[in-house]
Amino acid sequence: MHLQNSFLTFLVIGFVLGFLTSSYFFNDVSTDELSGNLRGISADYSQTEFLNYLRADEDEDGLTNHFELMVSKTSPVNADSDGDGISDSEELSLGTDPNTK
Repeated sequence: MHLQNSFLTFLVIGFVLGFLTSSYFFNDVSTDELSGNLRGISADYSQTEFLNYLRADEDEDGLTNHFELMVSKTSPVNADSDGDGISDSEELSLGTDPNTK
C-alpha cells in the first residue's frame, strides 16, 4: 500500500513514533485507565510513583516531566526530589544538585 502525503500518512507516522517512543521511555508500565496515571516509571527513574501522562509538569515545579525523567533525573511527581525544602527548578537555577541534600 502506498501512502500519499496526506492526513492518513500523518496519523500512521504519529502512531508508529508514539508507540516507539512510549515503549522506549516507559518500560514495564501499567496504566490506570480511569485516572490516566502511569505506574512503574522506566529504569531511568527507579522509584515506583504515579505520573499523570496527560500533564506536562505533574509536580508543578517548572520542569517538564520529560526533562525530569531524562535530563535531571529528578522526581516528576515531587517538586523537591531530595526533600531539602528547595524545589528542583530552584536548585538547578542555583547550580546545586536537586537530588542531593
